Amino acid sequence: PPTADLLAMLCDGVPADAVLGADFAVAYEVSGPQDGGVRTVVRARPDGRLGVDPDTTSKPDSTISVDGPTLLALLDGSSAATVEGDQHAAETLHRWLRGVQGL
Repeated sequence: PPTADLLAMLCDGVPADAVLGADFAVAYEVSGPQDGGVRTVVRARPDGRLGVDPDTTSKPDSTISVDGPTLLALLDGSSAATVEGDQHAAETLHRWLRGVQGL
């Protein structure tokens, strides 16, 4: 699936009480033939909402640049990525997203 759809589906499974109090954004810059180079921002809000932010131009706390296959491996925990910016924000988001997958 397209990057934004995949991330949105995973975010929907994260319980609001896990996100409550968090306030950060992680941008995924995904290159490759499927997405053709897209930027998707996932935002955690203090009120417990987590999801894809339609504003892809805002400054994120973290940025991860990967290709499509590496993104999938990153999301299942079998690969690491270079994070520009707040490492803790990216790690927290990935922990939540792996939890949704039962990993």
